[in-house]
Amino acid sequence: MRRRCRRLISACRQGFTLLELVVSASLASLIFGGVVVLLTTTLRLHTASQSRFKVERAQQRALRLIRSDVRQGYGLVANPEATGLWSCPLVNRRPVLAISLSPDDPSALRHAIVYSVGSAPSAIWRGDVLMRCGPAYGLDGRIDPVGVMTNRVLLDSLPSSDGDGLGFAAMEDTRLQLVEVTIEQLTTQHSSLNAGSSRRVRSRLSL
Repeated sequence: MRRRCRRLISACRQGFTLLELVVSASLASLIFGGVVVLLTTTLRLHTASQSRFKVERAQQRALRLIRSDVRQGYGLVANPEATGLWSCPLVNRRPVLAISLSPDDPSALRHAIVYSVGSAPSAIWRGDVLMRCGPAYGLDGRIDPVGVMTNRVLLDSLPSSDGDGLGFAAMEDTRLQLVEVTIEQLTTQHSSLNAGSSRRVRSRLSL
């Protein structure tokens, strides 16, 4: 009988107590929770980085198009006065750049490529938009000066012109004889602390 009791006591000593099991389960839960938080944060940062990269790439593509238009044009006017001679209606948008397509019209008052910013033409676009009114490019990479003038959205998600955002702006430096163009867009960031917060992505180009 004593031998049997000694064996039971020895077996109990070799196992875990209830307190040890509770502590072990708590530590495992903490470690698992930390790993989940770390993975979630990493995924969120990766998604935000990819979103920012996508927006920056679209902005650079738009700036390259503007540079190409300027190089093939005959004059550049920053923040021009709207005229009724341009091919595309502005529809409450603000003209920011006008690029002349004729050597006889360096002030871009008539036949010109016009970049404007303002309200979107339809509900599929988010926020304000940047639009280009101008002819398309041919297969040779050149503008067709007598081609059909079309109004197309280049970028959306620009800050509202009623706020403090730049959206799309052109600043003329008469001393350096250049025009600095700035594009700014809003990107939505999703986080557990601030769902749907917005961040600004900005690109610049000197012409």
